[in-house]
Amino acid sequence: MSMRKATLTSAEALTKAFGANPLLTPLPPFVDIDSMPKFLSSRPLDSIPWQRVPVGQRCDFLGLMRGHFVPTPEAIEIAFAMQQMIRTGYIERHPGLPCNLQQRIAISQIPDTDLRTAPWFPRSAVGMVVSGITGLGKTFITSRVLDLFPRTYLHGRYERGGWSEQTQIVYIKVSMSADSSRLGFLDNILVTVDEAIASCGKPMESYYKMYGGKSARMSTEKLMVQIGKILSQFFCGLLIIEEIQPRNFSGDQELVFLFILRLLNFGIPILLIGNPSAFDDLKIYAQDNRRIYKGKNFELWPAQHSNARAWKMYVEGKMQCTLVPIAFDYDDELFKKIFVSSGGIHDYFDTLWNIVQENALRKKKNAIVLDDIDVAYNSTRMREYRPLISSLVERDVERLSSFADIPTDRFADLWRKLSNDDKDTRDSGTEADSSIPPTPSGKKRGTTTQHPQKSRVDRGKEANAKFQARSNRATKAQQAAKEKVSPDAAAAAKRSNAKAMLKQMEQLKVATSKP
Repeated sequence: MSMRKATLTSAEALTKAFGANPLLTPLPPFVDIDSMPKFLSSRPLDSIPWQRVPVGQRCDFLGLMRGHFVPTPEAIEIAFAMQQMIRTGYIERHPGLPCNLQQRIAISQIPDTDLRTAPWFPRSAVGMVVSGITGLGKTFITSRVLDLFPRTYLHGRYERGGWSEQTQIVYIKVSMSADSSRLGFLDNILVTVDEAIASCGKPMESYYKMYGGKSARMSTEKLMVQIGKILSQFFCGLLIIEEIQPRNFSGDQELVFLFILRLLNFGIPILLIGNPSAFDDLKIYAQDNRRIYKGKNFELWPAQHSNARAWKMYVEGKMQCTLVPIAFDYDDELFKKIFVSSGGIHDYFDTLWNIVQENALRKKKNAIVLDDIDVAYNSTRMREYRPLISSLVERDVERLSSFADIPTDRFADLWRKLSNDDKDTRDSGTEADSSIPPTPSGKKRGTTTQHPQKSRVDRGKEANAKFQARSNRATKAQQAAKEKVSPDAAAAAKRSNAKAMLKQMEQLKVATSKP
């Protein structure tokens, strides 16, 4: 007769192997991937008896709807990866293990010297990147995940770790400095650390007053070392750096990358959130690329067609949170209308749906009809969004290039691939995917009689040539727009190039004149 083995939680198994880990105490129990949707889901209206409130007064609840969270597949994967980063980081830094205590002491004793000469430790934490254009929910998703964790925790005496009292910072979230200043970015970290400690009820002297600001400024490199020591001292479980954009992530990026690598080496997991273009230089360096992306890389995209599975899941989930009954079906017509009115961007749909409901509430309507979506899309509140929405829906690279923070080349590559995939589908004789929106020309997809005299290869080459030409025009248009916005910068760049050429010519003249 076989005996059933007793089951253990992951925390219990770790305790049996290494002893109780106090850093795991404030964390919620491990959530497996199948259970993650339940933990992420948030429906604020479910706790309010809004149905008993007169229609005209329900506008009070519109703000609460912003907290309605739909756990899409990509949100679930990001949440699971963030959980792994925090838990794995604390498991590896178990404060009761002698090797970890020695490393923590070694980090605290690093002189406030140049960042480049500080010692490297044999083990590093992992980094992760979540990138995408504006409106795709990068911050909303990660903030919802952090809601599942406490921000700080105050520990009592722990002999094995060598402390009588210890503040643990589970996570801190900071933004890159708006003016691309490295010192401004470091000040943001110090201020956030002060806020985290204060929320724990532990009175301490302000780190910002000690090391930040204009009056107590130390060199950038020394301050970076000091911040690494502070985050290590408080067992920071995750540092989230968001709003990484090309315009605020310029300058001496190599130093910022080195700072990030140092924090990882000190055992601090890091999550970077921002525009994909801001990470282009990062991918040049193999060491940075390997370490910072080790905890996974998530690049979010707008939905590319109305029947995309994750997009439909998001739209349906959001529309379940409505203060007025819906008088239409969730069919293809609805999803096409929603897609064309939002460009497949989550935040634009959220705004659209908010307008639809507010209009219905103010007019005290009994139900929302399909035409209400068109009315909302054509409203003044959607006016500033419509150019980008239409560029995405029509896959117009040239118009898309007018937006400086949109990586036009990435969209051009994606749309070229989708166009070629669709062409292959038609040439193979199979039915074309009707969920993919029509081409910008408005011609119907799925026809095979447009150029019967041309081979499949010729048609593919022709399509690629046209798309490349359009991409080139878009790049030139975007460059022209930048020069128009900043003519002084363009002139300065030309003068700098001219000086560099003159210097090279002089050096060449000297070299050739030597015997």
